[in-house]
Amino acid sequence: MIEDSRTGAPYEDEATRLGCTDSAASDDYPAIDNCPDVGIGYGIGGPGGLADDKEERLSAKVSATQRVVLAGNHEIKAGLDIEDNRIDNLRAYSGGAYFLLLQDRNQTYAQRWVQLAGADETDPRFDNSCHDNTSDRDFVCDYLGQSGPGTQVQGNTTNWSAYVRDSWQVMPNLTLNYGLRYEEQRLRYAKDLQDTTDGLTGRKLGKNAMTLQGLFAPRVGLIYDWTKEGRSKVYGNWGRYYESIPLDINDRSFGGETQYRQIFDSSEASQCGTNNVPGIGIPGPDCIADDDVIASVDRRLLGSGVLVAPGIKAQYMDEYLIGAEYEILEDLKLGLSFQNRRLGRVIEDVSTDGANTYIIANPGEWSTDEESALESEVADAMSACGDDTAADTPECDLYNRLNGELEQFRGIRVFDTPKRDYNAIQMTAVRRFSKNLFLQASYTYSRTRGNFPGLFSPDNGQVDPNISSQYDLIELLANRDGALPQDRPHYFKLDSYYTYDLKKAGEVTGGVRGRALSGVPIDALAPHALYGTGESFVLPRGEMGRTDFEYGIDLHFGYSKDMSKGMNLEAFCDLFNVLNRQGVASVDENFTYVSPVNPIVGGEYADLVFAKTQTSSGGETADPVQRNPNFRNTAARYSPFAARFGLRLTF
Repeated sequence: MIEDSRTGAPYEDEATRLGCTDSAASDDYPAIDNCPDVGIGYGIGGPGGLADDKEERLSAKVSATQRVVLAGNHEIKAGLDIEDNRIDNLRAYSGGAYFLLLQDRNQTYAQRWVQLAGADETDPRFDNSCHDNTSDRDFVCDYLGQSGPGTQVQGNTTNWSAYVRDSWQVMPNLTLNYGLRYEEQRLRYAKDLQDTTDGLTGRKLGKNAMTLQGLFAPRVGLIYDWTKEGRSKVYGNWGRYYESIPLDINDRSFGGETQYRQIFDSSEASQCGTNNVPGIGIPGPDCIADDDVIASVDRRLLGSGVLVAPGIKAQYMDEYLIGAEYEILEDLKLGLSFQNRRLGRVIEDVSTDGANTYIIANPGEWSTDEESALESEVADAMSACGDDTAADTPECDLYNRLNGELEQFRGIRVFDTPKRDYNAIQMTAVRRFSKNLFLQASYTYSRTRGNFPGLFSPDNGQVDPNISSQYDLIELLANRDGALPQDRPHYFKLDSYYTYDLKKAGEVTGGVRGRALSGVPIDALAPHALYGTGESFVLPRGEMGRTDFEYGIDLHFGYSKDMSKGMNLEAFCDLFNVLNRQGVASVDENFTYVSPVNPIVGGEYADLVFAKTQTSSGGETADPVQRNPNFRNTAARYSPFAARFGLRLTF
């Protein structure tokens, strides 16, 4: 693929631009870019990244229920759940590597999967050298091909839980539900990495990468009918819910994910030779002919050592709900409820050394007990090392590693504590006008605020639960507190149906569903010098307003008839978005795609004109930002009118 180094987008060379001129005498529109140099490009060779993945879950459950009469009626239930989750994923490029030919600056990028050898590795397949310019270190490595050792990531997580709960009917109109659940999770290193030494961190890897124990999840609820006739209900419940960590972290963090990127100078014969890429006419292929050719522009390991913070605790959410319902008239029920969902603790990866090492941790907190224990280990290691801590001895290597980890773990506390609070008030009305006509409506006012959207990162589309980029670097946290992407304050719902009885001929049903809701917050994003597009919040969350208020109507029509022997045949038609509103689902939130920008902490829209471009190391320059002309323009719309026809047989 040919790419433009300025934008990272596919690049169009002169041969494809013949007959197209910009800013020439014959150009009737000099202010318009008639010949864009992005969006075309050339794909050469194989497909690039290969996928041959398998995921499976084996589970078993057992439970028992006992009813007891004691100060009321009890229904006691206890059970045990166990599951074994596994992945077997391919990690390979077609041809063993992926290449980008950047014609505009005569550079060839070679990127490949590699596996680093530990200090005690003796396998002869580790016969390559990977130099990392960032740390100025050389690593013994193996260039991974399309198959063979190191290309299959076999990961595993084992979870088990036990629970007991009691539904206690104290009186006919009062029920109390309470219970306790206990869970444990064991996330393991990839099979090939177990009982080896991490080539980057120098740590001995055992079987379990992370063990989460002591996960007690109490839950309690109450329902009371003060009318004693089923016409009222006062209810409330509270519960704690722990996250079951998905297998993505086993693949990426505990699977030794490391890529090696080399940047060659295509103009030098000693780098890429004199042969040309067929049909393009630029040098390049000889860069891959000899593994020993040293890339003169840059050599870098993409991937880093992964540590797990000692004493890490599981991610959980607390939820409570209180409400009341009352049938004020016959067949007219009104309800009011309040709901709160709050993240209590989060597991995310953080880096305290500029993305050289990542730590799976609870951002913002680290146990003082674990700190004291590690300090003791550091003191013992220093005593064994002696005064010359720079000495090349196993004792001093251990001291330097442990002391470095201690400083990194302390840095976890510098990060903002993740938070996401959802608060909602809901009013409902349910009316059955007759046996055939039903209507229900609700209005919800809610706010979702914080600095952490959740396991999925809507800001950049990243689906890497617990290891997203949201907490990777301390400088990425600025301006992230505010209205989160799922924040829609107003939400109206209306549902109704009418059934017309045709007696023996069957029945006809018509239904309507209406929805109206607030738009989502709009942010101002920019690239980060290291992490790329959409990672820097130039302004605080939601500073650019919201997308438009949205509404829509769906209709349902059906005809059904009872057949013989208890069977029912139904023909139906569903009409979606009958108003054919194709409202704005999202807008382009990238203020710039080209210029890395530091956040303007607490800034406003008027401050965007003062934004300056970052250097590759993150420093600020005097250069103005190259603004994205599509900023705040529509990026996606809701689906247009659609119809669905169906035939359903039930028996």
